[in-house]
Amino acid sequence: MSTAPNWIAAYVFFGLFILSSIVNLFFAFNEMEKARHISKPFCLFFLTIAVACAVPTWYLIYIGTFLGFLGDILLLWKKQKFMLVLGALSFLLGDLCYIATMMMKFGQAGLLNWTVGGYILIYFAVLLLISVPFMYVFTKHSPLFTAVGVIYATVLITVGATALLGDYWGYAQYLVLVSAGDVFFCASDLTLGATIFKKDIKRRDFWIMLTYLIAEGLISVGLVLTVIR
Repeated sequence: MSTAPNWIAAYVFFGLFILSSIVNLFFAFNEMEKARHISKPFCLFFLTIAVACAVPTWYLIYIGTFLGFLGDILLLWKKQKFMLVLGALSFLLGDLCYIATMMMKFGQAGLLNWTVGGYILIYFAVLLLISVPFMYVFTKHSPLFTAVGVIYATVLITVGATALLGDYWGYAQYLVLVSAGDVFFCASDLTLGATIFKKDIKRRDFWIMLTYLIAEGLISVGLVLTVIR
């Protein structure tokens, strides 16, 4: 792969991401399940190519979107416990890629040190502990889903927290998009979790995918603009 950005290709594939997202949301709104399943993976597939064309040397960003693409495929069978866990792990690894990208950018700017690292570890540990009782109740006392859910939720929230840290350090112009995207991601996952563990709702996949696709788009654009600044 060339190390030079190909912005024309990036815009074309980002446009395809938007178009495929609209198509998938149309199928989801009208509860056309077969068509929705077929169209769903294309959204993150096109977004991954768009990011790779825009910032080919920042591998972790498009590895993160590719893991989202894999997670989308796995969650087509979200009613199966094993596939749901694998899907959550795929998204978790993608979120870690996003966090690592921001940390690498901060490191290049000389903003990271041992003190900041210590605060981050303390924050992460506290968030893990706080999440346990809530997740245990939310997952109907399932040890497996509690463990996976706590780690996943902590990492997901950390994406937004890391972006807010970057905002504090002067990256607010672009990382605010990542923070906003993380809020939409949380909304999507809460809806997904509620319909699995609590009560199903009409057009659930439309609301899940609407917030999720907005999230992935905002996070990807925010990270791309941040690393090229």
